[in-house]
Amino acid sequence: MVYASSRQGYFEASSTEPGALTKRGLQSMSSSRWQEVKSIVDAALERDESERARFLEEACRDPDLRREVESLLGFQSTGFLERSPVEPALESERDDPSGALVGQMLSNYKVLSELSRGGMGIVYRALDVKLKREVAIKVLPPHLMANQERKRRFIREAQAAAALEHPHIGVIYEIDDVGDLTFIVMELIQGEKLSDLLSRERLGAKRSLRLITEIAEGLSRAHERGIVHRDVKPGNVMITKDGHAKIIDFGLAKLVEPSGARDTAAFTATAARTDPGVVVGTVSYMSPEQARGEAVDHRSDIFSLGILLYEMLTGKLPFRGPSGAETLNAIINTPAPPIEASVEYPPRLQRILDRCLAKRPEERYAHMAPLVSDLRAAEWDARRPSDRFRIVPRSIRLTAAIVAVAVVVGIGVTAYLSRDRPRPELSQPVQVTLALGVEDYPAWSPDGRFLAYASSESGVFRGGNWDIEIAQLGSGAPLNRTRDYDGVDSYPSWSPDGSQIAFHSGRDGGGVFLMSPLGGTPRRIVPPERSQHAEFSSAPCWSRHGTELAFIDHTELEVLTLATGAFRRFSLPGSSATRYDPSWSPDEKLIAYVAAQNRTATVTQLWVLRLADGEALPLTDGKSKVWSPGWSLDGRSMYFVSDRGGAMDLWQLAVAPDGRPRGEPRALTVGVGMRRAALSADGTRLAYSDGGRIANLWRVPIFEDRAATWSDAEQLTFDQSLITFVEVSPDGRRLAFNSRRAGNTDLWVLPAGGGEMQQLTTDPSPDWSPSWSPDGKQIAFYSLRSGTRHLWVLPVAGGEARQLTNSDFEDYSPRWSPDGSSIVFFSLRSGNMDIWVIPAEGGEARQFTDDPHGDFSPQWSPDGQRLVWVSTRDSEVPKLWRIAVDGGVAERLTRGPAWYPIYSQDGSHVYFTGYGERAGNLWEVPAEGGPERPVTDLRGKRGSLGSESLTTDGEHLYFAWEEDIGDIWVMDVSER
Repeated sequence: MVYASSRQGYFEASSTEPGALTKRGLQSMSSSRWQEVKSIVDAALERDESERARFLEEACRDPDLRREVESLLGFQSTGFLERSPVEPALESERDDPSGALVGQMLSNYKVLSELSRGGMGIVYRALDVKLKREVAIKVLPPHLMANQERKRRFIREAQAAAALEHPHIGVIYEIDDVGDLTFIVMELIQGEKLSDLLSRERLGAKRSLRLITEIAEGLSRAHERGIVHRDVKPGNVMITKDGHAKIIDFGLAKLVEPSGARDTAAFTATAARTDPGVVVGTVSYMSPEQARGEAVDHRSDIFSLGILLYEMLTGKLPFRGPSGAETLNAIINTPAPPIEASVEYPPRLQRILDRCLAKRPEERYAHMAPLVSDLRAAEWDARRPSDRFRIVPRSIRLTAAIVAVAVVVGIGVTAYLSRDRPRPELSQPVQVTLALGVEDYPAWSPDGRFLAYASSESGVFRGGNWDIEIAQLGSGAPLNRTRDYDGVDSYPSWSPDGSQIAFHSGRDGGGVFLMSPLGGTPRRIVPPERSQHAEFSSAPCWSRHGTELAFIDHTELEVLTLATGAFRRFSLPGSSATRYDPSWSPDEKLIAYVAAQNRTATVTQLWVLRLADGEALPLTDGKSKVWSPGWSLDGRSMYFVSDRGGAMDLWQLAVAPDGRPRGEPRALTVGVGMRRAALSADGTRLAYSDGGRIANLWRVPIFEDRAATWSDAEQLTFDQSLITFVEVSPDGRRLAFNSRRAGNTDLWVLPAGGGEMQQLTTDPSPDWSPSWSPDGKQIAFYSLRSGTRHLWVLPVAGGEARQLTNSDFEDYSPRWSPDGSSIVFFSLRSGNMDIWVIPAEGGEARQFTDDPHGDFSPQWSPDGQRLVWVSTRDSEVPKLWRIAVDGGVAERLTRGPAWYPIYSQDGSHVYFTGYGERAGNLWEVPAEGGPERPVTDLRGKRGSLGSESLTTDGEHLYFAWEEDIGDIWVMDVSER
């Protein structure tokens, strides 16, 4: 026999069978190539002879692929197709110890039978003899586990994935070693892989959308825990016998993925070079950043999910080429062909695909929650009208113990209401806005035909431009009514007669303004000295008859009588610094409001004020986030948006006529991810905004001669959670920060250059603002563990946290003195926000500043002789101030607006985050005063600089960069 190798190295030519594929040639075939060829052969064998030729002509347009398939078909009578000849570790049972496992014990698991095998290992059915349950065991190929660093990373990821609990994620019970074998013990899922299902049939829009929504819900849970799958494809999704999706193989992609971006680039290039003809398999489901060998985050999973949805809908892959290299090129450069719009494929579906399959990660969905919401809405669109009130999404499982349950189709809405109240049902979600920025604070016109809302490209008030737009539902583009001003115009509120819109604005010094919905020049009715700054305020609220307008000034409620211009003033109790979101009850006797530290606070409290006697009552416990209260038409219930159930959803609370709560709040929606909500005047429709803020850590080098730009920046985290505070350790090697990456605001530690994160706290109460002790052995922080924000200290090596402060007021942002003897913080304990100092071991705190304007965010100088902080004591604009610790007069350090300072390591300069016109950059000023200059130029990237996330190791500045997304949606509301 004469051998002639093709570029694949799969063929052996002979004088009698030129170009035939032999068994020896098959044994050198790559795993993905084998799986492609085998899937086509399996599909061909299911067809009769008359259909087979036509099928092969369509499936094998590449001549090499056709020869491989036909050669493999020729082996069918020899039994050669029963096992894979690929992967050296799996070539034969004689050479692979895992091949002889049937009947043997692995730890406490008795192996019963082989289920499947492939390039990532052999899967067995086994019996857990301790727990008496059947499980699936995947024995991993020894050659993949040979690299100890890669094995360690994989085990770490598998352990994290094992913590995931979700109905659409296959459960990982444990990972273990026996001898040279490494294996994963998993849930035994009765069903088939999605890849097998797609090879047999087209699923149609309704079925595809139901399954893809379940997959997205599972990925969303994983992303919330900081876990990225990296290999979303049909072969990694199981369809159970009752028709539901379960994601499997979390972490396995990490096992075969090279450790660095440069290695990954070489890996993908090699895959493209050695795998010609591949039009399915992992390569075809890569994101552009994967194909380019770049670092990936959760948005890579979103791209892969878009490919999977496209394939489920059309039966084709959106990016295909005759070789792996050409497939990768299509993924990077070629737009996906549009699907054909039809009744089955509504226009919304194409918009979802376009956003998922955007080449640039920042143009995709920022996280899974809004994608899940869009998928649910598309699923609703795809249903027949007769189905809309009787089909219940099977992904929602409720126990029989729940007495009153209303499952609302389209967005997974579930209401748990008391028996004596009508049961609202929300249905037919419709997306009103589609811009890439943020649309928020919806407000209805009295006739329900129009929505006013605030819109911004950046989604951040600090230094951003917000406008008020008006959209007519179902007709035309929105109209911008405040284009004349480049600052903040926000919080619209429509008058009951529809003739005016009240809103807050920073124009002409600020205040509350009125304007006609038809356009024209706004007219100020409340001066700035009687209202909060536009960036921190909230929507005014009209009385039922439109004669009065209520608005909030910090911790006071002002009620303006429009006819006379007279004001009434009420004090609004609450433990936090500011009040927001006033909402007048229909009988004009009660006003609901939110007490919060600031507009972006993650823990707030809902209150109600009785106007007759000025008494205020708390309605929620102040341990979760609550925003946007509103009233039912009869005033007997209050609606609000809260994360008390996990995601931000709509809740309802029964309220007595005197404002006292009746029972506990009950959820009306599940997993929607709302920001704010507004009920129409007739109560038949609900408008809401979705989305939210995420922030990741970055660092830039410090240059003396120029400002650092994004080309100098390095991203350190890739989560879809919010980080607000960060501090570098004394040795400069670690970062401590607070994050919601595990679903709750906890403290985490990360290597300063990026890498594996370590979770420090797991208490269900939020923990914020970590500060290292000078010896690096302890971290001070503030927390709600005692029911009020107090200071705590935690050993970094492990152990119980100890409470440091225990006043009746809230304490914030502890910072350790350089000698470790004291901790400085700011607090409301004097009735005003001032700077305080307490011994690090506990004891009496002493007040350090006393100014009625408020002092915030203190920081020590490296020598411990000075403090610098933020204050508005000489104007409404925050600036930096300093004082000697041993006494003296406070001095203003910056001339311009400033926020959140830190000292340089040598104490010569103070760095700070910009504010107002300086927002979006980091700045520095000499510690003794002098010219202020920007040290970054962070233009050209969507988002904003985290206002309180700044630290330095002397060589770099570390900060959080926030992104904000949001759209306006409308749903119908009905009662049974």
